[in-house]
Amino acid sequence: MKADGTPENVPMYPYEINTRLSELSLLDFSAQPVPGAVYSDKNSASVVALFSYGDASMLFTGDSGFESEKMYMPRIRGKGIFLLKTAHHGSRYSTSEAVLEAADPVISVISCSKYNSYHHPAPETLKRLEEAGSRVFVTCDQGMVSVSYGGGDRCSVRTFKDSRIE
Repeated sequence: MKADGTPENVPMYPYEINTRLSELSLLDFSAQPVPGAVYSDKNSASVVALFSYGDASMLFTGDSGFESEKMYMPRIRGKGIFLLKTAHHGSRYSTSEAVLEAADPVISVISCSKYNSYHHPAPETLKRLEEAGSRVFVTCDQGMVSVSYGGGDRCSVRTFKDSRIE
């Protein structure tokens, strides 16, 4: 173990589940994908999951930052991400322009509390999401966010604050 408690030299095993209707890929960067590589930030070792159901893909990015985004970008390019759970509570060091271009998310959800000490989400991240054309929902403003997908262009978003947005 390293001094900060993170494991050393753990092999990387992307995990995939496939059924007729769905596919789940855990793009796990909790291990070093390149022998001898060292992360500059332990958040870059966060688990990233890509879930596909029919023609919709959803990306759950944990606390990953710019460094690990470069590693999973090739796996998401062209997937047309329907739902992006933005990384690291909307930190300015996550959800880069490059990953937004690769993902092209329709809906983005940022999970953070209203009075967090880091003042998440960062205005820069909100601006990148807006410029990418993604519809953004932030839990500190809207409370719980629930997204339902019915195939094609059919989806609904419910928030605690607002009853229903189509």
